[in-house]
Amino acid sequence: MAKYVFVVLSNSVSDDVDEEFNEWYSEIHVPDFLQFDSVLSARRFTRAEHQFLPSDDALGRRYLAIYEVETDDPAALFEDVHAARVDGRIRPTETIQRDPPPITMLFELTEGPVS
Repeated sequence: MAKYVFVVLSNSVSDDVDEEFNEWYSEIHVPDFLQFDSVLSARRFTRAEHQFLPSDDALGRRYLAIYEVETDDPAALFEDVHAARVDGRIRPTETIQRDPPPITMLFELTEGPVS
């Protein structure tokens, strides 16, 4: 099976709901995503103050989620995710910034670990 990482860059709508946003993300959203057999794990990060280049600002996004995925059909996974949003298996929040929206990208593993 092919291996991927699905990355999501996001923000809360404001500092006032930042704690609620992070609680939702870690306690509700990540478990919602882990219900899919092809999603193996998830980790969350906050953008660090110091970056390699001053312009490395993650397009203004503060939070990063990385999901490890193993599947031969990523399109089917995303169809399942969409269906789960519609039927309530993925629970939304009003605390996530939608303008600008989160940035999502899927990357396929091209080679194993290099040491």
